[in-house]
Amino acid sequence: AQAKPDLIVAIKRSTEANAAKLEQIAPFLAVSLETPEDADRDLLLVAEALGKKAEGEKLVTDYHAEFDALVAQPPK
Repeated sequence: AQAKPDLIVAIKRSTEANAAKLEQIAPFLAVSLETPEDADRDLLLVAEALGKKAEGEKLVTDYHAEFDALVAQPPK
């Protein structure tokens, strides 16, 4: 059976050469994920593409809250 994706999400540097082919299959979203800022931005892009913008924003906010809490803890 052949897959019929609604959206293809892939790492940009690994798929740039095949972007045109991927776009023929389904809408294609290339993400970077090389820095924390990229991860935040790309997560929000994917969430918006899936129609789940609010959930994406909450996920990013929750992640940063957890990260900040861990950073604030003194080493044991």
